[in-house]
Amino acid sequence: MRIIQDVRKTEERFDGIALTIGCFDGVHLGHQQILKALVQEAAAIKGAPAVMTLEPHPRQFFSPQNAPNILTTNAVKYRLLESYGVEVLYVLPFDAKTAALSAQQFVESIIVERC
Repeated sequence: MRIIQDVRKTEERFDGIALTIGCFDGVHLGHQQILKALVQEAAAIKGAPAVMTLEPHPRQFFSPQNAPNILTTNAVKYRLLESYGVEVLYVLPFDAKTAALSAQQFVESIIVERC
């Protein structure tokens, strides 16, 4: 699995990806279903299954006192994602700059321009 540590800074491109976005902490049964659908969609378009994960969890940024318990370390999360067939992992640091993006800016500057 190729890990892009800061999607905002990458110039690396992949031909045809199927992308899902989330924290994927714990890679629970719901996440597993999303990953199975992702891998199927990527196969259908002959592309790479890709995940964008937010680190830290947005609730840790906005409300540290109410932050969720993190179920797995990043290293374990990465291994789990890879075991479900993810080929590209984009990490999006969740900070003030990320939080300030509008939905349109997020799609254009992160998803379209970087992924």
